Amino acid sequence: MVVGFAGCRTTPTQMRGGAVSAEYFGTTLSTTLGPEFRVPTVIAATEEAMRARGYTIVETSVTEESGTIVGRPPRFNVMPRMVVEASMTGEGTRISLRYEPFGDREVCEAMLDAVLRRLGV
Repeated sequence: MVVGFAGCRTTPTQMRGGAVSAEYFGTTLSTTLGPEFRVPTVIAATEEAMRARGYTIVETSVTEESGTIVGRPPRFNVMPRMVVEASMTGEGTRISLRYEPFGDREVCEAMLDAVLRRLGV
């Protein structure tokens, strides 16, 4: 008898008319922007996007190298929550979005689109 397990697969998606390619793996949507997008700028754009959608910001930390912002959608106290992390890499700024606890690709894509719009992408 052969038993196989289905693993998580990376699912690519094009954002902003193909200007940005993002990957959804497990419960995380990730993309890398050019080095002209600094981590503090990405976190500030994310905060604006969250607030515009009615999210409550529950945690923010940012340096030039990495940053995290956590927000809760309207009408929720603890879960679900959106966690966005940004970090500098050799290629630019890596952005990862997770809608915890179970993930939601559409919510992550909508939030990334709002962030990219605020960044002028």
